[in-house]
Amino acid sequence: MARTTSRKGRTTARPRGRRRFFNYPRSHVSGFRRWLPSWRVVVGTMLTGIALVAGVGAAAWFTTEVPDELPSVDAQTSTVYWGDGATQMGTYAVENREIVDYATLPEYVGNAVVASEDRTFWTNSGVDVKGIARAFYNTSGAAAARARPR
Repeated sequence: MARTTSRKGRTTARPRGRRRFFNYPRSHVSGFRRWLPSWRVVVGTMLTGIALVAGVGAAAWFTTEVPDELPSVDAQTSTVYWGDGATQMGTYAVENREIVDYATLPEYVGNAVVASEDRTFWTNSGVDVKGIARAFYNTSGAAAARARPR
Protein backbone atom coordinates (compact mmCIF):
# COMPACT_ATOMS: atom_id res chain seq x y z
CA MET A 1 0.00 0.00 0.00
CA ALA A 2 1.19 3.44 -0.86
CA ARG A 3 0.50 6.35 1.44
CA THR A 4 -0.70 9.64 -0.02
CA THR A 5 -1.39 12.95 1.63
CA SER A 6 -4.45 14.95 0.62
CA ARG A 7 -4.63 18.72 0.41
CA LYS A 8 -6.18 18.82 3.86
CA GLY A 9 -3.22 17.02 5.37
CA ARG A 10 -4.93 13.65 5.82
CA THR A 11 -2.96 10.51 5.09
CA THR A 12 -4.86 7.83 3.26
CA ALA A 13 -3.93 4.39 2.03
CA ARG A 14 -4.15 3.88 -1.70
CA PRO A 15 -3.69 0.45 -3.24
CA ARG A 16 -0.91 0.12 -5.78
CA GLY A 17 -1.60 -0.96 -9.34
CA ARG A 18 -4.05 0.07 -11.96
CA ARG A 19 -6.73 2.60 -11.20
CA ARG A 20 -10.26 1.48 -11.85
CA PHE A 21 -12.01 3.13 -14.80
CA PHE A 22 -15.07 3.98 -12.75
CA ASN A 23 -13.95 4.76 -9.22
CA TYR A 24 -17.24 4.85 -7.31
CA PRO A 25 -17.62 5.20 -4.40
CA ARG A 26 -14.45 7.24 -4.48
CA SER A 27 -12.06 5.60 -2.06
CA HIS A 28 -9.63 8.53 -1.89
CA VAL A 29 -12.31 10.99 -0.68
CA SER A 30 -13.86 11.00 2.76
CA GLY A 31 -17.25 12.11 4.04
CA PHE A 32 -20.37 12.61 1.96
CA ARG A 33 -18.27 13.74 -1.04
CA ARG A 34 -17.20 10.13 -1.41
CA TRP A 35 -20.64 9.34 -2.85
CA LEU A 36 -20.75 12.30 -5.25
CA PRO A 37 -19.43 11.64 -8.77
CA SER A 38 -16.25 13.40 -9.82
CA TRP A 39 -16.29 16.25 -12.32
CA ARG A 40 -14.85 13.91 -14.96
CA VAL A 41 -17.86 11.61 -14.65
CA VAL A 42 -20.31 14.52 -14.77
CA VAL A 43 -18.66 16.12 -17.83
CA GLY A 44 -18.29 12.76 -19.56
CA THR A 45 -21.95 11.96 -18.97
CA MET A 46 -23.04 15.33 -20.33
CA LEU A 47 -20.85 15.04 -23.43
CA THR A 48 -22.09 11.50 -24.05
CA GLY A 49 -25.70 12.69 -23.74
CA ILE A 50 -25.10 15.57 -26.16
CA ALA A 51 -23.45 13.21 -28.64
CA LEU A 52 -26.36 10.76 -28.39
CA VAL A 53 -28.95 13.49 -28.94
CA ALA A 54 -26.98 14.83 -31.92
CA GLY A 55 -26.65 11.32 -33.35
CA VAL A 56 -30.35 10.58 -33.00
CA GLY A 57 -31.19 13.96 -34.54
CA ALA A 58 -28.84 13.35 -37.48
CA ALA A 59 -30.23 9.86 -38.00
CA ALA A 60 -33.80 11.19 -37.97
CA TRP A 61 -32.85 13.97 -40.39
CA PHE A 62 -31.27 11.64 -42.93
CA THR A 63 -33.81 8.81 -42.70
CA THR A 64 -36.98 10.93 -42.96
CA GLU A 65 -38.37 11.05 -46.47
CA VAL A 66 -40.55 14.00 -47.40
CA PRO A 67 -43.04 13.11 -50.14
CA ASP A 68 -43.22 15.28 -53.23
CA GLU A 69 -46.99 15.18 -53.33
CA LEU A 70 -49.33 14.55 -50.44
CA PRO A 71 -52.19 12.16 -51.24
CA SER A 72 -54.60 14.03 -48.96
CA VAL A 73 -54.11 17.42 -50.59
CA ASP A 74 -57.13 16.90 -52.85
CA ALA A 75 -59.38 15.99 -49.92
CA GLN A 76 -60.57 19.51 -49.20
CA THR A 77 -64.03 18.53 -47.92
CA SER A 78 -65.10 16.58 -44.86
CA THR A 79 -66.93 13.37 -45.73
CA VAL A 80 -69.15 11.70 -43.12
CA TYR A 81 -69.52 7.93 -43.22
CA TRP A 82 -72.07 5.64 -41.58
CA GLY A 83 -70.93 3.43 -38.66
CA ASP A 84 -69.69 0.69 -40.98
CA GLY A 85 -67.09 3.08 -42.45
CA ALA A 86 -68.08 2.36 -46.06
CA THR A 87 -71.48 3.99 -46.55
CA GLN A 88 -71.19 7.70 -47.26
CA MET A 89 -73.79 9.89 -45.55
CA GLY A 90 -72.74 13.26 -46.93
CA THR A 91 -70.03 15.89 -47.23
CA TYR A 92 -69.48 19.22 -45.53
CA ALA A 93 -67.84 21.97 -47.51
CA VAL A 94 -68.22 25.68 -46.97
CA GLU A 95 -66.05 26.38 -49.99
CA ASN A 96 -65.46 24.37 -53.09
CA ARG A 97 -61.68 24.47 -52.99
CA GLU A 98 -59.51 23.91 -56.01
CA ILE A 99 -55.77 23.46 -56.18
CA VAL A 100 -54.29 26.44 -58.05
CA ASP A 101 -50.80 26.32 -59.48
CA TYR A 102 -48.53 29.06 -58.14
CA ALA A 103 -47.43 30.01 -61.66
CA THR A 104 -51.02 30.93 -62.64
CA LEU A 105 -51.39 33.49 -59.83
CA PRO A 106 -50.55 37.15 -60.38
CA GLU A 107 -47.19 38.09 -58.86
CA TYR A 108 -48.70 40.48 -56.30
CA VAL A 109 -50.85 37.70 -54.77
CA GLY A 110 -47.84 35.53 -53.94
CA ASN A 111 -45.92 38.52 -52.61
CA ALA A 112 -48.89 39.59 -50.46
CA VAL A 113 -49.18 36.13 -48.91
CA VAL A 114 -45.44 35.99 -48.21
CA ALA A 115 -45.40 39.58 -46.84
CA SER A 116 -48.19 38.77 -44.40
CA GLU A 117 -45.97 36.12 -42.84
CA ASP A 118 -42.47 37.58 -43.17
CA ARG A 119 -41.57 40.97 -44.62
CA THR A 120 -37.95 39.97 -45.29
CA PHE A 121 -38.74 36.54 -46.79
CA TRP A 122 -37.12 37.25 -50.15
CA THR A 123 -33.95 38.79 -48.62
CA ASN A 124 -33.18 36.79 -45.46
CA SER A 125 -31.18 33.56 -45.45
CA GLY A 126 -34.06 31.41 -44.22
CA VAL A 127 -33.86 32.35 -40.54
CA ASP A 128 -35.16 35.75 -39.47
CA VAL A 129 -33.26 36.46 -36.26
CA LYS A 130 -35.13 39.72 -35.61
CA GLY A 131 -38.44 37.92 -36.05
CA ILE A 132 -37.41 35.17 -33.64
CA ALA A 133 -36.26 37.76 -31.09
CA ARG A 134 -39.53 39.68 -31.49
CA ALA A 135 -41.57 36.51 -31.00
CA PHE A 136 -39.52 35.59 -27.91
CA TYR A 137 -39.98 39.09 -26.48
CA ASN A 138 -43.73 39.10 -27.13
CA THR A 139 -44.16 35.60 -25.74
CA SER A 140 -42.13 36.28 -22.60
CA GLY A 141 -43.92 39.62 -22.11
CA ALA A 142 -47.30 37.94 -22.42
CA ALA A 143 -46.25 35.24 -19.97
CA ALA A 144 -45.00 37.86 -17.53
CA ALA A 145 -48.25 39.79 -17.83
CA ARG A 146 -50.26 36.65 -17.06
CA ALA A 147 -48.07 35.91 -14.04
CA ARG A 148 -48.62 39.34 -12.43
CA PRO A 149 -51.38 39.45 -9.81
CA ARG A 150 -54.18 41.89 -10.58
